[in-house]
Amino acid sequence: GGGVRFLVIDEADLVLSYGYEEDVRALLEHMPRGIQTILMSATLSAEVKALQKLVLSKPLVLDIEAKRPEGHNNADLQQFFYDCKPMDKYLVLYAMIKLRLIPRRSLIFVNSVERCFKLKLFLEQFSVATAVLNAELPYNSRCNIIDQFHKGNF
Repeated sequence: GGGVRFLVIDEADLVLSYGYEEDVRALLEHMPRGIQTILMSATLSAEVKALQKLVLSKPLVLDIEAKRPEGHNNADLQQFFYDCKPMDKYLVLYAMIKLRLIPRRSLIFVNSVERCFKLKLFLEQFSVATAVLNAELPYNSRCNIIDQFHKGNF
């Protein structure tokens, strides 16, 4: 049938800390047995562990910080942090791109949808091809943006 087969809870670390435990319990009462449930969280906090006990049976925890098996590494991935004044962030980012300190294809994370669009508009003034990817975009649009990114269009 066309019933629910998956339950995905994104930002799981925030769900209980924002007081949604009763809402989750109410939702679970209406879920069919045997659905696959996925919790996604940047941290494995006490709240996530409590939510895990509430919604999962026989959970599998994927820890991306865990040691990787022999022969599997992320040598081609880089992550770094540069501290600067808030008013200088866009200019510093642009300089790093132009000086090729940041690879041609990069993912840059910001903390709001508004900042996504501001950064996009700023970089496009200097002919830097960009795209915004956030949860407010329709699913098909997000998939298309990811495809375009993999093709090197950004």
